[in-house]
Parts: sequence; structure tokens; C-alpha cells
Amino acid sequence: MKNLFFLLTFFLSLNLWALPKELPTIDNIVEEFRGALKIKVGELGKNFIRRTRNDQVHYLNSEPTACLMWMVPAKETLVKIQYRHQLNETKTELSEEVVYYGCKNELALREKFTSKGTDLERRPISTIEKGSRSFKLAENENFLNYQIVNDRNDVLFHLTQRREDESTSFEMRVLGELFLRGQFRQDRAVFRFYPFNIDYKRDYMGIGSRNEFTPYTIKVVEVEKDKWRYLGATGVQLSLNNFLRYLSSSLNERVLSSITSMVKYQLYWFPATSFTGGAGKSQRLINEFKLLLTRLLNNTPTELTLVKNFVRNFITAIEGGEIVDNRKDEAK
Repeated sequence: MKNLFFLLTFFLSLNLWALPKELPTIDNIVEEFRGALKIKVGELGKNFIRRTRNDQVHYLNSEPTACLMWMVPAKETLVKIQYRHQLNETKTELSEEVVYYGCKNELALREKFTSKGTDLERRPISTIEKGSRSFKLAENENFLNYQIVNDRNDVLFHLTQRREDESTSFEMRVLGELFLRGQFRQDRAVFRFYPFNIDYKRDYMGIGSRNEFTPYTIKVVEVEKDKWRYLGATGVQLSLNNFLRYLSSSLNERVLSSITSMVKYQLYWFPATSFTGGAGKSQRLINEFKLLLTRLLNNTPTELTLVKNFVRNFITAIEGGEIVDNRKDEAK
């Protein structure tokens, strides 16, 4: 998981105001565990027949398919995703829910969203089909509440964000336990970590985590234009790499790996899928990186070995001139 955090930060991070681009965004953090769900939904659309109607997405099989120890006849629904929303008349409050039903129409999990702002609009069904979602506050949003809930109504993860003047504050919880509060401003980013205890048991899996420590804060502050100081829990100045390593350890080793396991457990309600490639310009590279992300999310020793081999081969290909970087210079 530690490698996953740094790779996701490198490939997916976006600037928030003028903060250093190396810092993880809210999307990066949530992607750590929600990425498994997003990939699964994308694979469902490629492995099965997708039918969309009345804010429902059905995935049907073209041949008999094993699902939850049960053989489903051809042309029957294997998975159903249902979207619900409620928008007030002034378009200032929006409630959304995405409900995932797996094999035998069993409830797998739910995602709940509450937004406040101006001129809010419902989520297009096309984003539901792709399993995609941004957790960054939009320009017309000043509040966002997100929950991912399992079939037993346990709130596995809870995110709250508020925009206040020139800053955005957020907090994150696992099974109701607060583990992180933070704030992003143009000239600083603050992460405060809290102790938490969780004891989560399901059939064939269990997660227990006791974290007893004094809450601590790490931060990034701008000392001059485009010059940043990275501060550890005691206020000592750190290098950028050591700060990111500290942040990654605080997030992954203590909590995100647990949430990932909980979310992946709920995916057992879905039928097995396989990675599907494509064709076209740069498609081979795109497919390889998608597969790389899938292997990182699986996080098994074998998969991680394959990731390491891919990165080594990728570096060799760049050094050998087989891959040319045509991106614009960072300064532009």
C-alpha cells in the first residue's frame, strides 16, 4: 500500500490552488480504497452486456455465468446499480445515493452524497456507469458529505468537506472513528491525525486495529513565493521526500489499508471479471497502466512483483528511446 500511495500521487495528483503538486489531493486519498470499486464497475461494462434505463444500470450475461456459488442462466441480470437523487427547488441542496446490487440481487454496498452550494445538478448516469466520481469540491459547492456503507449498514468510510473563505477543511472517519482532519489553503496544507480503534469482523475476514497515540499535526507552509517548508509532528523541518513518506505511513499503515480490505470484501458480491484491453494510439500504454493500477489494488506479493518488473521495463524503454515524453514542460 505504501508504494500505491506514492504512485497514485505521482500519476493522479492535481494542483489545489498553488500548493505543491506532489501533495496528495482528497481524490488521491479516496482513490486508495475506492479505486477497487471504480475498476470493478469499469470491468463489468466490458465483460457483460450493459443496459441503462430509468437511472438503473443492469449488467447481463450472454452465457451461463457462475456468481456467488450459483450458476446464472444466460441473459439475466448479474449486477444492478441504482441511482437516486433529491434536489431542492432552489438547487442549493442535493442528496444522492448509488446502490450496488450483486449476484442474486444481494445488496453489496451503497454510496451516499450530500452537497450544498448554488445551481447544483444531479449526477449524469454516464458517470455512474463508469464508476467515476470526483471528491474535490466543485466551484459551486461549499459542502460535501460522502459515505460508503456496506450491506449491514456499517459506515466504512465517511468524508466531510467545507469551504470557508479561502480554505477548505475536511475530516475523515473509519467505522465512525475520526482519524484525520485537515485544511488546504493557498499558502499551506495541514494534516492532523487522531488515534482510533476498530474491530471489524465478517465471514472469512477480520480487521482489528488499536492506535493509541497523542494526536499530531504535520503541515506544509509557504515561506516565499513557490518556496515551501515541510514540518513534521514536532515542528522539525523535513525534506519533501521525508514529508511524503511520513504522510504516506500515517495514512496507509494505520487506516487506508483497512478500508481497502473492507471495500474489496464487498466486491465478492459481484461476478468475476477480467481486464479488457483495446486498440488505438497509445492504447497499449494506457492498458498497461490500467493493469498496473489493478495489480497495485490487489496488493498481493505476486502482483507487486509484476508491478516492479513493469516499472523496471518502463524505465529501460525510456532510456532506450522506445518511449518519448512529449508532455509540456512543467514550467509552462
